[in-house]
Amino acid sequence: MPEKSPVYFRPARSYSQDTGLVASMLAAFDAAGFPDMIHRHDVVAIKVHCGEWDNTSYLRPVYARTLADRVKELGGRPFVTDTITLPYSARASRASALDILITAERNGYSSAVLGCPFIVADGYTGRDDVRVELPEGYILKEAYVAAGIASADVLIALTHFKGHGIGMMGGSMKNLGIGCQSRRGKHNVHMGGHQLYSVGMSAEFHPEKCKGRLGCDRWELCEACCPWGLFHVSDTGITWEQERCTSCLGHLGVNVSCGVVGRPSAAAWEVTNAAIADACLAVVKVVGRDRVGFINMAIDIAPQCDCVNFSDTAMVPNVGVFASRDPVAIDAAA
Repeated sequence: MPEKSPVYFRPARSYSQDTGLVASMLAAFDAAGFPDMIHRHDVVAIKVHCGEWDNTSYLRPVYARTLADRVKELGGRPFVTDTITLPYSARASRASALDILITAERNGYSSAVLGCPFIVADGYTGRDDVRVELPEGYILKEAYVAAGIASADVLIALTHFKGHGIGMMGGSMKNLGIGCQSRRGKHNVHMGGHQLYSVGMSAEFHPEKCKGRLGCDRWELCEACCPWGLFHVSDTGITWEQERCTSCLGHLGVNVSCGVVGRPSAAAWEVTNAAIADACLAVVKVVGRDRVGFINMAIDIAPQCDCVNFSDTAMVPNVGVFASRDPVAIDAAA
C-alpha cells in the first residue's frame, strides 16, 4: 500500500496567545515543513478567498498577514492572491480585477493590512493564464492556471474549510481546482458547452413557470443575470438559448430560485467535482509538487462557500488548523 501523507493538526480551543488560531497556524506551517520549501528571494503566492461582497465568514486577513510576515522572515517575497470569478450570480462582485480589488479591500485584503501586495492572479478580465497539459486527467486533459500563480516559485494555499454547493465541502482542492484557474479554466471545470455534463446545459428548463414582465417585478434581473444575454423575458413568458450556455452559473439564485431553471443533473455535479480534482493537479504540476503547501482553517464552517454574498450560521463549532503537502489528505482529514 502507498504510504499515507502526513497531516498536521492544531485544535481550535485556545487558552493563551500561544494556543490561539494565529499561533496554531504558524505551528502547523512549521510542523509540515513548509519553511524548507522557501529559499531566499523565492516569490511565494499565498492563495486565499478574499470573500464575496457582504459575506462575513471568509478568513480574516490576519492569517494571510501572519503567513506573509513568516515568509519574509524566511527570505521569501510574498504576495497574497485571488482570481476573478465567473458571474455565479447577478450580483457578483469579483467578476473583473476592478471588482475584486474593491471587494477585497472592503474585506480587509489590501497591501496596507497584508504587508505585501494583493494581486489578481489572472489579470483584469481573467485571461492571463498558462495552459497545463493533463494527459493523466480523469476528466480534463488540459487546464488553464492563473499566470500569477503558475509563475510563483512557491504556493501556499490558505484555505477556509467550509460548506460548498457543488462539492459539499470546500477545501484545498477547491481552492486550487477552482480558485487558481483563470476564467476559461473555470468554464473548463464547469464543463461549459458539454451537452451532457455542462452545469448549465444539463438543467431542466420550465418556461411555463415564468410570469413574464407583467407578472414579475424581478424580470430585469432574470435577463441581466446572463453575461451573454441568453435569457429573453416577454410580457408573458421567457425563452432561453440554452444550447449556447457556457455554464458561468450567472443564473443561479435568480431564475433557479423561482423554478424556471431547475437544478443541474446529479451527473453534472459529479463530473464537475472530478474536474476540480484534475484542475487542482494541474496547479501542483505547474508550480512543482515539492513547492506547494496546504493549510485548511476549519473555522466559521458555514454551509455555503465564501462566494455567496451572505453567511449562514456555522454548521459545527470551530475545529482547528490542518497543514499538509497533500490536498487530498488534508481535505479528508478536515
